[in-house]
Amino acid sequence: MTDRQTKERKWVAVVASVAHGNIHALEHIFPVVLPLLLVDFDGSVALFGAVGTAAYLTMGMGGLPAGYLADRLGSRRSLLLGTGLCVAGCGLVAVSPSALLVAASLSLLGVGLGLYHPAGLSLLSRTYDSFHGWSLGIHGVGGAASIVAGPAFFGVIAGMAGWRVAYLVAGGISVALLVALLLVPEPPRG
Repeated sequence: MTDRQTKERKWVAVVASVAHGNIHALEHIFPVVLPLLLVDFDGSVALFGAVGTAAYLTMGMGGLPAGYLADRLGSRRSLLLGTGLCVAGCGLVAVSPSALLVAASLSLLGVGLGLYHPAGLSLLSRTYDSFHGWSLGIHGVGGAASIVAGPAFFGVIAGMAGWRVAYLVAGGISVALLVALLLVPEPPRG
């Protein structure tokens, strides 16, 4: 294996770990900003419970179609599509003038989030013919660290600047991830 191939493989592991962390951070913004949404939209907990359910349902139910899509488009393209949907979802949440549009925007975000796991794990398994445990370990650390740090990070932003800014920052982070994903080589399909 050449030095370039080794560097590319390490880059794939790092980007997949960051992408895994990003999706878990994005999925945990809503519960953190929920009290602020309730105030801004004078909504009920039941209403926003339904809003959150719509977002999490689209994320959770996306696994089978996401796996199919990753097999057809390729891992990298599927990750680019999912991350692009996350950017759009975050941006739309940030500018939503009503609870209904927040729900629709969060559902779009959920679709983007749901595309990640089949594509991200496929990317790693197709990139690494050995060291699967190492690459999956790095990947797991990215997700777990973000589950811990993401709510705190976005909670501080929302507390200081508002829930809309928290979603704008999340969208900006996802744009940076899109750029990093463009530098990831598409692994061979097999």
